[in-house]
Amino acid sequence: MRSRGGLAEALEATRLLLEAVSSGEYCCLRHGLPYVTPSLLAEQAFCERRLEHRLAEGGEKEPPASPVQARKLLEALLGARRRLWTGEEKVITAPLAALVEDVPLIGRPPALALDEGCVRAVYLVKVTSRPRLYHSDRVKAYAYATLVERAGIACSDMKIAYVTTPEPIDLKELLALLPDPTRPRPVKGEHVSVHILAHDPRMEMELLAPLLAYWRGERSATPRPGPWCRTCPYQRLCPAAAGHP
Repeated sequence: MRSRGGLAEALEATRLLLEAVSSGEYCCLRHGLPYVTPSLLAEQAFCERRLEHRLAEGGEKEPPASPVQARKLLEALLGARRRLWTGEEKVITAPLAALVEDVPLIGRPPALALDEGCVRAVYLVKVTSRPRLYHSDRVKAYAYATLVERAGIACSDMKIAYVTTPEPIDLKELLALLPDPTRPRPVKGEHVSVHILAHDPRMEMELLAPLLAYWRGERSATPRPGPWCRTCPYQRLCPAAAGHP
């Protein structure tokens, strides 16, 4: 298990990559982005063609991947490092960054539960009235787990806990629902559900590798036709949507 010093080393590696991104050293992924996020990969997994049209038009669903945003994450990281050194933090939220198959991947999981110097559980939260996980949710979860793994701070039995709730909750409210954040358990409740996913680095990379290849410009966007095409704002631009009027 890694010590608190080991966690600090992982955050230092994240700091160096965030500084490189914020200074413009990374710039040349698809659509000119300097890095990708777990949320962007999840949107890509839902329908890559739809994502491509959105980015081409300049639409943004979250703060855009940019040097400016990287600097904001860097400030958040420095605050997390200060709290970590108090030795009292058992659950933290901190940005993580890693080069994954030559693609900078940067994200800030809602919560990381620490135990014996490593991350025992990664927490994600989805505000939804449908308490089930979809393929795109799993992509997002595995992207965050990959960041923890690449940082070298994942416990050998690390779990991914995906919380679904119809109303937004903050970190304090989330922790109040958990008897032991380091040992997440499945919950199927009326207002909050907790889905537990295992951490498997090999499986995660098998899922993420094709998505990352798109960002390196190695293939064109792949549509994912389905019933959702009927409400897609880019339906007129996508021949694949023709079979789903």
